Amino acid sequence: MRLGIPVYQQRIKVRPQRFLLNLSLWREFFIEPFEEFYKYHELIFYQVKADFKERHIQRALGPIWWFGQPLLMSLLFIFVTTVLFRTTFQEHHIISIVMATLIWQWFVQSVNGAPDLLLGFQAELASTNLPIRPLIYSRMLSEIVIFSFSLIIIFVGLAISGVNFTANVAYVPLLILLQLFMIVAIVTHLAKFGLFYRDISQVLWFFVAIWFFISPGAYPKIVIPEQYLWMYDLNPWATIFPAWRDSTIIGTQPNLLMLGIWFAVFVPLALYGLRNINKSRGTFYRRL
Repeated sequence: MRLGIPVYQQRIKVRPQRFLLNLSLWREFFIEPFEEFYKYHELIFYQVKADFKERHIQRALGPIWWFGQPLLMSLLFIFVTTVLFRTTFQEHHIISIVMATLIWQWFVQSVNGAPDLLLGFQAELASTNLPIRPLIYSRMLSEIVIFSFSLIIIFVGLAISGVNFTANVAYVPLLILLQLFMIVAIVTHLAKFGLFYRDISQVLWFFVAIWFFISPGAYPKIVIPEQYLWMYDLNPWATIFPAWRDSTIIGTQPNLLMLGIWFAVFVPLALYGLRNINKSRGTFYRRL
């Protein structure tokens, strides 16, 4: 015990300090990311417009390529599964693959450019006090805008295919939110490591491509042998792709237990990634 201070009084002084420390951590994780989004919302929306114009409007094919690339990929997967391997989703086979490809395209476009995300602002980050998290927000928001057009194609295609929508289609926003958290969790970590290991982007596309083929996007999950399902379910797309089909095409409730598990995984990872990338800004500046 300190001189003149009883032990029980010392404990009373320590507890509030720990409690305040916990409050500061909660604020860093759950409040500051949203405060920073609101504080720099004008910068974020300006960057979204600039990125949208540079990547899409000023290109020869422009917005046509948003849909052309995934639709061509869909035709390839339809040919491979239907003609070569004679595997189908039974009813609505074509729209199932188109939907999976468009959903996957959002993930691919977000993740493949993540290692070079901060490198694209190397001069600004090295010479100014440019905030880092708004750069992440603007890139994510830009990809969400593109995906919103893909959603139109998905639902128009479902309607043309004769799908009868049920109330379970209301789970679609939940699936979008889960995929957003997954993308943020991956992008924040890749953007950080991309500054230290400049060749990540050169090999990342290969692993992302493999990831699609080990996911039930171009084939149904039922083709996986039952004894391997426990290992197969470690892939989040083994839950996300079937959940999209259940809630839209089949009209049933998706596996809420598995969705909840993946929310419990990716929400903390996304929040940690946003906090970590902001805390590492001093290291970034020295690296740049």
